[in-house]
Amino acid sequence: MAEPIEFEHYRLLQNEDGSPVELGRGAMGITYKAFDKNLRCDVALKVISDRLLEDSTASSRFLREARSAARLRHRNVASIFHLGQHGSSYFYAMEFISGETVTEWVKRQGPLPCLLAVEIAQQVASALIAAEAQHLVHRDIKPSNLMLVTEGDGEIIVKVIDFGLAKSILVQSSAGVTSAGFVGTPYFASPEQLDRQAEDIRSDIYSLGVTLWFMLTGKPTFVGSIASVIAQHFDRSPPFEDLAILPREVVTVLRRMLEKDRESRIQTPAALRAELKACIERLQKRQAPEESSISGDVNFETIALSASARSASLPAPGEIIQGRYRLIEDVDPANPRHSFYGEDQSTGTRVGLRLFRVPEQVLTQLQEESKLIQAISHRNFLKVFTVEREQSYCFAVFEWLEGFAISDLLRVRRTLTLRESCVLLKQIAPAVDAALAVNLGLEMNLRQIKVHFPEGFGEPSEDLVLRCPLDEWPAFVVKMDGLGRAYEAADTATGTEPGIAGASRNEQGVIRVGLLVYELLGGKPGGFTPLANASEDENRVLRQCLTPGESFRTAVEFYEALIALPGERSSIQGVGTSSPRPVSKQDPSAQTLAVGTVGPNRVGFASSLTKNSDFAKASS
Repeated sequence: MAEPIEFEHYRLLQNEDGSPVELGRGAMGITYKAFDKNLRCDVALKVISDRLLEDSTASSRFLREARSAARLRHRNVASIFHLGQHGSSYFYAMEFISGETVTEWVKRQGPLPCLLAVEIAQQVASALIAAEAQHLVHRDIKPSNLMLVTEGDGEIIVKVIDFGLAKSILVQSSAGVTSAGFVGTPYFASPEQLDRQAEDIRSDIYSLGVTLWFMLTGKPTFVGSIASVIAQHFDRSPPFEDLAILPREVVTVLRRMLEKDRESRIQTPAALRAELKACIERLQKRQAPEESSISGDVNFETIALSASARSASLPAPGEIIQGRYRLIEDVDPANPRHSFYGEDQSTGTRVGLRLFRVPEQVLTQLQEESKLIQAISHRNFLKVFTVEREQSYCFAVFEWLEGFAISDLLRVRRTLTLRESCVLLKQIAPAVDAALAVNLGLEMNLRQIKVHFPEGFGEPSEDLVLRCPLDEWPAFVVKMDGLGRAYEAADTATGTEPGIAGASRNEQGVIRVGLLVYELLGGKPGGFTPLANASEDENRVLRQCLTPGESFRTAVEFYEALIALPGERSSIQGVGTSSPRPVSKQDPSAQTLAVGTVGPNRVGFASSLTKNSDFAKASS
C-alpha cells in the first residue's frame, strides 16, 4: 500500500487500494477524510487548488475569509479549527460530520415530511444569521452541503458545510470558473449569482428556498440542462402549482424566498427564521392529538413516498446492469433512476442509459427501430447500441452526448436568426429525409434534438450559451432521436402522434421541419403568422413549407429554398464544420467544478472559442 499522505499533523485516510478517501471535490479543491494525530480524531481536510491562489491578492482574500469562517461558531455550522500550508497548497481542517446529506436522504427515502423540511430550513436560517454577523456569504447553499445528524434522543441536527472561503477567490480568479464568475451548480443558484451581480446574504436565502423546495418535492425548482436552468431562474416563475398539496403558509414563505428581485425577497436570515418558526408552530398544532390523526403533512409524506416507491425497484448509481453497464450518475433530478451517465465496462466507453417499463409490444417496437437506426448509421441519428429487458424493467444504451437540447438554446436566446436556423437545418433536413425514406419516426420536438460536440469539452460558460453566435461554436453535430416516439409510447401507452390534415406522410415530415424553423425564428405554435423579423421572401418560403398540398417535396428542398434567398447561401457555408483545436478532457464524473450540471444535455464548450478573448480566457 502507498505511503500515507500527511499535511502537518493530519494524515489522509486511505481506501483499500491505497488511494486517499475523498469526501467531495469541486472548483475549490478536494476534501479528504483525515486523522488528526494530535487530537486523535477524524477531520475533514479541504486542500485548496494551487491555481486559485497564484497571486498575493487572492491569497490575502482567502486568508481573510478563512479567519472569518474560523470565528463562525454555531451549532448548525461545521466548525473550522485549523488553517495550514503544505508546500504551495493551503488547506484547512473542519469538523468531520458523521451523517448523510439532504441529497442522500432524498435519494434513499424520497421527499422529507413537510414539518421536518421546514425545521431543517429554520436551522439553516439560524446558521446564516451567525454567518451574516461575520460578514460571510455561503454562496453555495444546496442539499449536498447540508449534513443531517441524528442525536441520541432522535433529534435531527443540520450542519452546514463548505462555508464561503475560497469561493470568493474563485469569483476573482479565471482559474476553473466561467467567464461569468459563478461557482457552483445552477440548480440552486440565485438570479444575481448567475447574472454576475454582487452577492449578499439574500442570495443564500434564495438558494435555501430552492433547497427547501427540493426537500419537499424531491427535485429543484427548475430542471434540465444548464442553459435551460439558467434561463428559468431569470425569467420563469417556479411551478407553484406542484405544491398544491402543501400547507398554504409554507408555500407563502417559499414564494417570498424565491422572489427573483432580491429587494422583494425576505431580506434577512433573522426575518426568515421568524417566518419559518411561525410555520412550524402552525404545522405542529395541526398534528396535535385532538385533531385528526391524518394531517396534511402525513398525506404529503404518503404521496411523496409512493412516488419514490415507483422507482425503488430500478437500479441506482453504482449498480451494474447485466454485468456490463455500470451506472455512474443519475442525470435527471426530476425523474430519478431513469436516465444515467454510465460506462460500458466491456469496452471502457462512456454511454447513456435510459430505464423504463413498457408492455412487450412497445419493447418490440423499440427494438425494431433501434435495429433500423443501427443499419442506417446516419451521423445525425442518435446511436442506439441496444434495447433490452432486465427483470422488471427495460433499458436502452446509447451514445453519450456532450451538448444540449435546441430547446435550451431557444429558451436562452429567445429567437435565432435565419442564418443560425439554417446552420442547424443544414444537418436536420437530410436526417429527416433519410428517416422518411425508411419510415423511421424521428422525434421532432426541440427538447429531443441535441447539439453534440464530438471532441468533448470542459465545464460550460453560461455566457457562451447565452450570447455566442453559432458561427463561433466549435464543430458540432445535430443529433436526432429515432426512438423518441417509441419512448413516448412508453409514457402514454399510445405512441400516436397527431397528423396534419391534408398532408401525406412525407409532406407531414417536411411540414414539421418547417414548424421547427418557424419556432426557432420566434413563431408561436398554432398557425402561421408572418414574422416581423423576417423578410417578405423568407415569410413566403415559410408559408409554402407549412401549407399542406403546397409544401416542399423534401426537407432538403426546403433548406435549399431558404439558403437561395439573397445573402443567405454564402453566409452559412462552412459554419459548424471546422475542427476545433485540441482540448483536455475532464473526468465526466466531476461535473460541478465550476458551473456544474448533470445529464446528457449538459453543455461542454470550454476552450474552443477563438473569436472572443473573454471566453478564451475563461476556459484556458
